[in-house]
Amino acid sequence: MPTRIFEYLALGRPVIAPRTRGIQDYFSDDALLFFELGDAEDLARQIEYVCLHPGEAAETVERGQQVYLAHTWREEKRRFVELVAELLSSRR
Repeated sequence: MPTRIFEYLALGRPVIAPRTRGIQDYFSDDALLFFELGDAEDLARQIEYVCLHPGEAAETVERGQQVYLAHTWREEKRRFVELVAELLSSRR
């Protein structure tokens, strides 16, 4: 998962990402703009889409930001601490 995706979402920028399993593990099809890996024409289509449809791109950014907010360092720390506490309590 490239952290750059989260950085762009934090800045409110549209993200056009390759359709790969690692990225799709976090983001649904409507939370980012995807292109087929290795397909330059598909990437160009997505860039053109963002330029011609700024309103729809902004809506996609908002959905992507929800994923970003669920994975901030603060939120990841909270989940990690809860997991460790759960593991420690189950050992007793």
